[in-house]
Amino acid sequence: MLFILLVLPLPAAAETSPAWSFHTGNDVICADMAPDGRYGVVGSLDDMVTVFATEGTILWNKQLGGDVFAVALSPDSESVAVGSADNTISVFSRSDGTLSWSATNGDDVVSLSYSEEGDYLGVGSLDNTVSLYDRSGTRLWSVQGDSDVLAVSTTANGGYVAAGFRDGTVMLIDNLGQQRWTYQTGDAVVSIAASRYGGYITAGSLDNAVYLIDRNGGLIWKYNTGSDVLSVAISRDGDRIAAGSTNAQIYLFNRDKTLTWKYATAGEVFLVGFLAGDTRIHAGSTDNTVLVFDDAGRVISTIPAPGGSLTYYALADDLSAAVISTSDVVSSVYTHIAIDGAPAVAGTAALPTVTQAPSPVQTSAPATEITPSADGTPAADAGEFPVVPAALILLIIAGGAGYALTRKKGPEAAPPERPAFLEVNLGDDEEEELGEEGELKEAQEAEEEEAEEEEAEEEEAEEEGEVKEAQQAGKEGEGAAVEVVHEEPAFTSPAPPAAAVKPEIEVIARKEPSTAEDWYNLGRKLSREERFGEAIEAYDSALALDDADADTWYNKGYALDSIGRFEEAVTAYDRSIAINPNDIDSWNNRGTALMELQRYEEAIGSFYKALKINPRFAVGWDNKGTALLALGRIDEARECFEKALGLDPKNDTFRAHKHLTDV
Repeated sequence: MLFILLVLPLPAAAETSPAWSFHTGNDVICADMAPDGRYGVVGSLDDMVTVFATEGTILWNKQLGGDVFAVALSPDSESVAVGSADNTISVFSRSDGTLSWSATNGDDVVSLSYSEEGDYLGVGSLDNTVSLYDRSGTRLWSVQGDSDVLAVSTTANGGYVAAGFRDGTVMLIDNLGQQRWTYQTGDAVVSIAASRYGGYITAGSLDNAVYLIDRNGGLIWKYNTGSDVLSVAISRDGDRIAAGSTNAQIYLFNRDKTLTWKYATAGEVFLVGFLAGDTRIHAGSTDNTVLVFDDAGRVISTIPAPGGSLTYYALADDLSAAVISTSDVVSSVYTHIAIDGAPAVAGTAALPTVTQAPSPVQTSAPATEITPSADGTPAADAGEFPVVPAALILLIIAGGAGYALTRKKGPEAAPPERPAFLEVNLGDDEEEELGEEGELKEAQEAEEEEAEEEEAEEEEAEEEGEVKEAQQAGKEGEGAAVEVVHEEPAFTSPAPPAAAVKPEIEVIARKEPSTAEDWYNLGRKLSREERFGEAIEAYDSALALDDADADTWYNKGYALDSIGRFEEAVTAYDRSIAINPNDIDSWNNRGTALMELQRYEEAIGSFYKALKINPRFAVGWDNKGTALLALGRIDEARECFEKALGLDPKNDTFRAHKHLTDV
């Protein structure tokens, strides 16, 4: 059945208040700030781009021919690049809005990235192309991939452009427009970032992993977060990598994969980045808060969304200004970012009560590690559904990081079969030919297969040890820390690809489950192997030791779902929701199980709860429409499918469902 199965804490720190605000005609989904904080730009779903001076002046706004999906200020703040749904790249003068140049692609332009000095602009669009333009608007080259380009990152001097594709491909292209290599991940690459000269590329994928790849296409490491990775960033020297995931975690790694710290928020983390010469890290979450961290993982500034749900934001590199955009179509401008040094224990702080539901951004997968659950979120009340924008882009990416609104595959196996009346043949993707890169891809695939065999408990143990070591090192070296910077070599010209070298995989001795966490991780492993009966037994063993963990109940529900034990699955999801009432995934999957039991009215109520928490949850709208369609409520079903398509216009399944209501 087309039921899509899917799988929260703020410290006391200096809070910042807005200086002034302005309205747009619809949600802002992209933004950028000048490095010195003097100017900013936002793009919105009313086809408008708005440029402002942070002192309190709207400099100009322009209406384009389609929704504005990407904006970027040139490093010198003299130009504003805009990508829009009318397939156009437009570059305007920042001072007066004069059009400097424009170019047309074959589909929506969704990602823009200036080179460090501003002489080159990398462009990604949904016609599968990556392009590079110079300052005058001359297209220097264009490279075609096999699927939508979702993210691009341009290195200094236009030496390289790294790109992430919907089919999971990471591609590096040199300054001559030559494809240097591709690397295949397990799902859509929604965020990508390159170090200053392209020596290191990091990618965030909907296969739940963060990747670090070298200039020659060799995998340095892969880290599985257990949930979609929506945003990644890398320091200019390639020494540090930040990541944000739908499991509500912010991660900071060293180049050698050491986990320096992680931090648990109260919502899905959709944007991360480096600031202030790579000495500060920012992160935005669907808990409607923007956080700024120091190197040690201490929260030094908290910027709460002042109105509705947080839709996007941008910070000046020098932390002198910010713009925060919310779902009440208000953009608030900050001319002072309050900073203090209140410590926050990275990744281990107890989660406080959530005082408002997270704002909607992204579907998620179940976590692979056990963390405290937030509770106390107000239950959804009866009444009208929240207003959803009529057309929201499939992907929102700005400055090398972004978040995607897309269907998430089931965490361990395919969803249950759909009913006959919803059968839609969407076709199969053709297998990618290996060609001249066959040896490289084979090495990558072999390495990934070996890496997947490592149990989740091994990585969890390694991670915890690294965090403790980092924390202990922080205590011992407090007040006398000296950072060693390993600057990557300056770019001259692209070097030929080196032969692929398969990294060695550390072999860790297996251990028998003894704790609730051990049993939980074993259950996850068995579920990935589609041994659902054994997985359920493992989850039961975990729950016998600790029955207050929402993730365990959720994953047990998923395993029960997968073998058709829907009544028991509903019970498991109910237990998960009782512990964490803010979990849209449990609400969603509870609804799909109820639909399998033909209890459609109850299912609609479950989807309603999920959508109250996350009104931009496209899968929830589609599932609700499916339940309404089963009850013959055609008009209501059509409205739901239209909302799902508004959130994910490229989704063929949503479109096919809407066609079923065209009677």
